[in-house]
Amino acid sequence: MPAACLCAARKQAPAAQAGAEFAEKPWSEDSFGFGFGFHSKVDFLGVLCVSAVKKCFALALVAVVGMGAFGQGFVGGDVLFELAGSARSVGMGGAGLAAPDGDALFLNPAGLPWVEGVQVLSAYGSQFGAADLGLLSLAVPGLAAAGIFLDAGPIGPDLAFRTEGAVLGMGLRIGPLAAGVRARVLRPVAPVPSLGGALDFGLLWRGPIHLGAVWRGVVSQPHVPGEIWPPNLAVGLAVPVDLGGLTMTLAFDLLGIGQAPTFAVGGEVGGDWITIRAGYGGGGLALGGSVRWALFVLDWAIVVHPVLPAAFRVSLTVRL
Repeated sequence: MPAACLCAARKQAPAAQAGAEFAEKPWSEDSFGFGFGFHSKVDFLGVLCVSAVKKCFALALVAVVGMGAFGQGFVGGDVLFELAGSARSVGMGGAGLAAPDGDALFLNPAGLPWVEGVQVLSAYGSQFGAADLGLLSLAVPGLAAAGIFLDAGPIGPDLAFRTEGAVLGMGLRIGPLAAGVRARVLRPVAPVPSLGGALDFGLLWRGPIHLGAVWRGVVSQPHVPGEIWPPNLAVGLAVPVDLGGLTMTLAFDLLGIGQAPTFAVGGEVGGDWITIRAGYGGGGLALGGSVRWALFVLDWAIVVHPVLPAAFRVSLTVRL
């Protein structure tokens, strides 16, 4: 899909004609499908490419997500939530389902019982130069909530894309085993307001090797009548290694089982105040790190895609 997008941008005349024809069509929930539906993606591609190559990346971004950039769904409402999270997981190529930290709400709700104290997380990111993403979350042991937005801005005359979401999760732990549930509410704002949601279930076992699984969309209500928000399974493995004064974690996730399986692999190594990360996923090579000082943790990550502009994410966690 990204290649098709770029090809369409090069052939501006045919694309412009297709875009003009599409612009004359009345907007409706059944005709709009930027990542959250199935209809008219080809027509919408023309509109993006005619408006600007930069906005063409907005559709390519979602296609990359479908290949596993930070998640695994070019269908249903998963795109917003798979993009959400701290810079920590992004810096490991999107891996970390079995090694959640303060971002457990986004990776695996079964990791929430291991949250220490009160943690406030805020994050901002640019998704391959096509859209801006922001979030704010609050987590305590066993419970967390967050608000998210994704905004591609104006795409053309009287056409913009913005969607918002809310997440609530809780988890219970018995020894090294924990289970968690997560409720997600999706609220597209533009171009067509609507509302949908899904319920997820997660498991996490923390022994010498950490094993995790999340079943997404166990129950769902699509935001567009007639669409589907299909369930899918993600499983992960993480290996923590004590290196004396340093701690290393290696992670591998298999994502989108039941739809279009993909993978993410990454790791991190660090001490008391600094950590470096690297990984690889469908979005390309990822690099990141964090610096800790007193109550504050500053994380950053960059994803280098072979075709699209780089994506970046920064997040600040305050641990009270």
